[in-house]
Order: sequence, then C-alpha cells, then structure tokens
Amino acid sequence: IMRSYVKNKILKIVNNLELNPETFRHFFKNPNKDFTRNRKQSFSDIVKIGLLSSGSCMKEELRKYHGLGSDRPSPSAYIQQRDKLTVDCYNSLFNHFLELNTPFTLIKNKYLLVACDGSDINLCPSEKDESTKLNSTNNPNNKVCNQIHLNALSVVPDGYFIDYFIQDNVDKNEDLACAQMMENLSAKNLKQKIIITCDRGYESYYLMMLAQSLGFYFCIRAKDIYSNGISSRYKDLIDENGNLDEIIKKKYSRCIAVSHNKTLYPDYIYIPPSVNNSFIPKTNNKAGRNKTIEVSYYSFSFRLVRFDLGGGNYETLLTNLPQGEFSLEELKQLYHLRWGIETAFRFLKYDDYLSFSNTKKKVTAIGEIIFSMIFHNICISVLIAFNEKHLRKLSSRKYLYKVSYSDLSKSLRLYIAGRDPTINVNKIVKELLMTIQPIRNERIFSRILNKRSFVPFIYRAA
Repeated sequence: IMRSYVKNKILKIVNNLELNPETFRHFFKNPNKDFTRNRKQSFSDIVKIGLLSSGSCMKEELRKYHGLGSDRPSPSAYIQQRDKLTVDCYNSLFNHFLELNTPFTLIKNKYLLVACDGSDINLCPSEKDESTKLNSTNNPNNKVCNQIHLNALSVVPDGYFIDYFIQDNVDKNEDLACAQMMENLSAKNLKQKIIITCDRGYESYYLMMLAQSLGFYFCIRAKDIYSNGISSRYKDLIDENGNLDEIIKKKYSRCIAVSHNKTLYPDYIYIPPSVNNSFIPKTNNKAGRNKTIEVSYYSFSFRLVRFDLGGGNYETLLTNLPQGEFSLEELKQLYHLRWGIETAFRFLKYDDYLSFSNTKKKVTAIGEIIFSMIFHNICISVLIAFNEKHLRKLSSRKYLYKVSYSDLSKSLRLYIAGRDPTINVNKIVKELLMTIQPIRNERIFSRILNKRSFVPFIYRAA
C-alpha cells in the first residue's frame, strides 16, 4: 500500500509537468506570439529544464534533458525561448504547483507551524545595477558584488515553501516582506490554526499586532532582557532562576507626553512617529504642549517567556500562545522546530543548486530561484507522502527517522528528464527505503559560517 501510494504521487507530479501554454499566456513577454508555433522546445520543456537544473553549464543541462543528436537545441535557442517568461509568469508557475492540501506535520494535531526567514542570493556581478549592488559598508574590499534577498514562508518541520517575497538589496526590509506574506497567507483561508515563528531579526510590535489581527498565533525570538530589545523593560519580572512567563498588557501611543511623564502613564509605551506601525493611531499632541488632551492609544497584550538553555544561556520569546496549552518546555521545542526553514534554505542552495546561476539577467535569475523552490516543494511533497505511509509505522522505535533529500532530488531529476532507462518509479521508492536514517536530536555540530560567493557560469566545465 505504501509503495503504491508514493508511486502514484510521483506519477501525478510528472503528469502535472506537462503544461498548457494557454494557461500562462497573459504572463508571457509577448502574449500574442510567444509559444504559438511548434518548435523543438515547448513551454513544458523550458519549464522542466529550469526545474531540473543541476548546476552545470547550459550545454550540459540541455544534453541531460534532450539527449544526444541533432535534435538537441543550442544554448542560444534555449535562452531565447526562456527570455519569453516574465517574473509574473514565474510567480504563476509557483502558485500552479503549490499544494496547500498536503498533509503537513501539525503541532498538537491542529496547529500549522509556519517559519519566516530570509537569505541573500548572489547574482552575476554587475557594476551598473545599483539596485542589487552591495554598498561599501558591507563590502570593504570594494569588490563588485550583487545580491537579491529571498524572503520565504516555510511549513516546518517539513520545509515546504508556501510563499516568498524577493527584494533588491537596496530595498531589503524583512519586516515588510514578512507582513506582506502574512497577509497573503491569511487570504489563502487555510483550515488549520496558524503559528508564525521567526528569529530575533523580526522582533517588532507591528508584526505581533498584525499576526494577532489576522487571527494568527506567533512565536518570535527576542533579544535578551539585558539588551536593548522589547524584553529589556521587564527585567524585574524574572524569577530567581532567570525564567519568566508573564502576560504583558500595555497601551501604545504616539503622544510625546507619555514619554515625558512616565509616572502619569505607567501602562503606556511611546512609539515615535518615525516608526511604521499602522495600528497605533496618530496624535494631535505631538509636542506635548496640551497636557489635557486625551491620549490616543492602541491596546495590545502578549506573552513574554524566558527560559534556561543550560550553560548560563537563556532564550526569550514573544508569543500569544495560551499559557494553559503551551508550557515553557513546549515553547522551547516549538521554537526549535523553526530551524526547519534553515535546513530548507540549505537544501535549496546546495541540493537544488540555487548557488549556481546560468544567467546574467536579473529577471532570469529570479526565475531560477523560483524554479529551485518549485522543485524543492516537489521533492518535499514526495517525502511527506512517504513519511505518512511508512515512517509513522516506525514511531514506536527509539529514534525518529528521515529520508535522504539529496538522494531523492537526484533520482527525481533523472526520472523526470526521462533519459536514463534504468530509473523508474519502483526503484525510486525502493531507494527511499534504503536511505532511511535515524534522527539523533542530541547531536551538536558547529555551524559553518563561511560565505559562498557567486559561481561564474562561464568558468564551469561542461
């Protein structure tokens, strides 16, 4: 039963890759002419080659997909066809392959845990592109370096990307991207209750207020109470062990009188006009001259949690999850699952070859990012199907188990390309069974922080 279920899942994915260009016609660069004639490369071929890219040069990618012979198109011919796709077309393709009805791993069988994070993606160096070029502050050697920033929402611990927001380096704003993606997620009307989890770079009153207004729960890591973050106001609330679990109820106002007369307004927090937060109303008493004016405010409460990690280290979280349902230990485990998006980014860059680019054009580079995310989701959906039917049977054992993502992605590339007669669905399922490995949660490895620069495609061997 398990093998049949996973086999049907893979076959369904392959069938969905046969795309009708009419569905996406209004997203082409020239809707009236593009993909209207019979050519060596159909619209489906262009998309498949983008999805199956494995970091080689374009000539090698075309050989893997089309095989040998005179019928194989040249790299120039492929590039001309690929340039017919716009950013809107790539976005539409991502939504076309998105499967929100996938049986994701739920927290307590009812909460869908969605992590938000971002990652810089290197582009081909270009002195002229000021929107993506790194400034001298981040680039002390004045080396030409261009980046765009990929913001994403991922269902964790599965690692399935459900939304993204790409920004030029000059426009990088992770809070804005997170807010936009949360609003998009709210519009999808998912059946499960949503928990948004973020790292401390997203510590913000606005994001917390937005999440709660959309009906979401949030669990955001904050700076410690001895820093200059949100929690620094509440040092006196920790117990003798350094732990904290309190509901914080405050009124947020832009009235300067709140800041000048803290003894008169102990329950108020002053938010400067320069801070972008649409929930906090404007005030008519900016200078604080009229002390009799009624102070306008926005009332908001959240739960502040601090717990010991051992070795004198503490973690601080901002959340609105109920105290009766989520204890300190459960919140600790919940935030630990956020690491699933970091693992997803690692797969995306190195197993889905996002670190290798085959273009100098920014539009096509964005397309390569989106293609990598689509293929990543295809692999994850197969793993979820396999876990649902097989790995849960092993839940009574000492360890939980996982399947090798790297092996699966390589096998699916070979199978979808259709050029290796030794690869079939049954063998892929057998390989999944062979690559099962136990998950050892207590293992600790040092994190590698070496940055990887852009890999010039003209120097890669065919």
